[in-house]
Amino acid sequence: MNILPNTSTHEFLLVSNDVDDNSPEYSVSISSSSTDLILATGDILLVKKQDTVEHGELGIFMIDNVRQVKKMYFKDGYLRLCSLDDNGEDVDLDNVHDLKCVGKVMKVLHAGESNFTEP
Repeated sequence: MNILPNTSTHEFLLVSNDVDDNSPEYSVSISSSSTDLILATGDILLVKKQDTVEHGELGIFMIDNVRQVKKMYFKDGYLRLCSLDDNGEDVDLDNVHDLKCVGKVMKVLHAGESNFTEP
């Protein structure tokens, strides 16, 4: 399960004028992941703040007060939030009391692709 508790959140400082509507606004790091080909512990997700995602996109969701990354599918009027790993569970929306989308994943930086240093 790709759960994001106890993660670090990083704000971005604009250093270029090359900003468009798809520019990420913050990042989160994966702190817990099962054996997974898409996301692993240490990966950094670049996220744009928004309250919706489209079919097939990765989103950051608050699901009953737990921050998780899921892939959203919408088909035949039914919404599904799918796990990204083989061992994770898809979200059964019938059992969810509080659901909120807090961002869209714009890019995944796998561990080792980027180094963030403290100023």
